[in-house]
Formats: sequence, structure tokens, C-alpha cells
Amino acid sequence: MVLVILAIKTNFNVDSNIVTDYKNATYLIDGEKITLQNGIFEKEVSTSSLSKSITQYFGNEVKADFNNDKINDIAFLLTQNSDGTGTFYYVALALGTKGGHIGENTILLGDRIAPQTTEFKDGMIIVNYADRKVGEPFVVMPSVGVSRYFKVVGEDLSEAKPDTAWTGCQKNGGNWSVEFRECLGVNKSVCESIGGTFNECASACRNDPKAQMCTLQCVQVCEIK
Repeated sequence: MVLVILAIKTNFNVDSNIVTDYKNATYLIDGEKITLQNGIFEKEVSTSSLSKSITQYFGNEVKADFNNDKINDIAFLLTQNSDGTGTFYYVALALGTKGGHIGENTILLGDRIAPQTTEFKDGMIIVNYADRKVGEPFVVMPSVGVSRYFKVVGEDLSEAKPDTAWTGCQKNGGNWSVEFRECLGVNKSVCESIGGTFNECASACRNDPKAQMCTLQCVQVCEIK
């Protein structure tokens, strides 16, 4: 699957920061290192007003092997707020190691959004949430569905844009094959609308050149080149 990397954060990985509980790891938020303790970090913003900036674990986590090293990693949401300001949501990355987890960078999602689900599919971390329309005030409840896609590049969490064939296949109920760039389970019109070529009678063993025996059946496949 072809991906366009939109933003790659500055590498942030400190081997000495390996912890057994990722809720106690150090993360990079807007250029600042934040070390959580039981999922919370507090910092005084102004000694005169006794106001604090509070960063804390929100949830919506997903555990999977994001970087193909056979060790599960974790992506989850953090919130950060100060007195009199909004609540900012970030997606955070904790890379898995043999000894525990290492906190990495975070990426801002938005202010006072409504988180829904976080999932890992076809090699990408997908964060789903509701936001407001452009220009709407914060008193309006979020009503616009948003899905943002992220990849682990090296040791960094980066935002990525999936190609239109992948998203088109998913939205139309198809089953996308990352390795072979095929969309199964869609008809000819859907296939052509996402830029594919519809093969009404593909071999069931088309992706296994070493197969010595193959069933005599036609498989309908949308092929994306």
C-alpha cells in the first residue's frame, strides 16, 4: 500500500526510559518531555495564580505490533488542559521492548473533540473521533466524524494518508489485501470507481506461484495497480 507521510516527528527515544508500565513513561508533547506517574503529570503554570497544566492518560488504547519487531506496542490518547483553557487531545506512542515500553512522541488531534475508537488495521493506527465544523464555536457539540491515520516510522509516530484505493475498498465493504493490492468482495462498478480493474475469473491460486494444486474455481477480484 502506497502511503504519503504527512508529518514525521523528531526522533525521541531514550533507552534508559524503558518502563514496565507505559503509564509511567516519558512522552514528547509539543517539544516538551512529560513524565507520567500513574498516568498523570502536573506542572505549575503560574505561581501567582496557582494554576496547573495537567496531562493525563485518557484511554482508547490499541495494542499491536506496529513496527514488525514481534513485540506489541501501544497507542493511546492523552489529554492536556490548564485552568481556563480547553482540553487538548493527543495520540501517543509507547514502543514495546523486551524489557517494557519506551515513551515516544505524540501528535495533536484537537481541542475538545469527542473521541470514539482507536484501532490498528492494515498496518496503520486509526483514530476515530468527532469534531466541529469549521468556524463552529466550542459550545457546539462535535458532530463531524473524523478518521486520522498514523504509522510508526523508525521510532516515531507519524501521520500518514492512505491511498484512495484502500479507503475506497474499506468504505464499500471490501476486504483489502495490502500485500497484493486487491479488493475482494466488491462488484465491478465499485471496483472501477476506486480505480481498479475487475477480474471476473481470477485463479484461486493467483498469489501463490508455488502452488502445485489449485481448485478449479473463478474468484472475482478487483485488482489495483
